[in-house]
Amino acid sequence: MSEPGDHELYQQAVSLLVPGESELVGIVVHTDYVRSEEPAMNELMLEIGERIADVLQDGEMYVYAGEDDDRFGAGQFHGRELKDDAVIWECQQLLRAETFDLVFYWERAGKQGEIVTAVEDAAETVVPITEDGFVKP
Repeated sequence: MSEPGDHELYQQAVSLLVPGESELVGIVVHTDYVRSEEPAMNELMLEIGERIADVLQDGEMYVYAGEDDDRFGAGQFHGRELKDDAVIWECQQLLRAETFDLVFYWERAGKQGEIVTAVEDAAETVVPITEDGFVKP
C-alpha cells in the first residue's frame, strides 16, 4: 500500500483540479491490491463510484472505460448518468510502489464530506483533495 503521507501523489492530484472549466474536488484511495488482484481493485473502484453517484445524483449510472477513445489513458474511467450521459465522476487507477491507488474527481457540489464518509465504509485510507490542497491522513 502507498504510504498515507505520499504528498507527491496528493499534490499531483490537486494540480489536476485547477484550472478547469468546472470546480472539482476528489479523493485519493489507497489500496493493498497488487497487479495480480486487479479484478478485486476494479470491483472496489466500481463500489466507490456507485457510492459517489448515490450521493451526487438520482438515477442509474454506467461506467465508461474509453477503450476506443484516444482521449482516454489506460486506467481512466468515467461514471456517467444513464439518462443523459453526463459525467458524474472520473477515476484514474495508478499502480505505484506495487499497489494500486485510485484517484476520483467530481464536480464540487458541497457534498464532499458526505462522499468521504460513504467511501470510508468501503476503503481503508481515503484522502480528500480540493484545489486548495489535501487533508493529511
